Amino acid sequence: MKAAHIELMLIVIAQKSAFGQRSLDFSREARGFTESYLGRQGQDRLNGLCDIYNHAFGSSAGTSVDGVLLMAASLGQNICGNECAQSTAAKLHAVLHAACESYISDFKQVKLGSSNS
Repeated sequence: MKAAHIELMLIVIAQKSAFGQRSLDFSREARGFTESYLGRQGQDRLNGLCDIYNHAFGSSAGTSVDGVLLMAASLGQNICGNECAQSTAAKLHAVLHAACESYISDFKQVKLGSSNS
């Protein structure tokens, strides 16, 4: 669950930052900082899970599918295997969607920029 929240936060940061090269720089900095921090904390496993959830979310690009829903399905599979009940998947989706909305709201208060800006 922690990795899914971290990945959602990084996705919101990437979407919040301005478009163009600076956005890419800032997004890379945020992801690099997070990966480094998790490594220093002995939480390297979370980096791998973040990659899985990023891939799940990103697979919705160019479609009408909700990326958070795909991320929740991936999280459910990691927790329950193929035995994840639909009610559990729905709850995971609701939790992650609420977290995403909270991050979006939080970052509306902040102007993001790269140290390279």
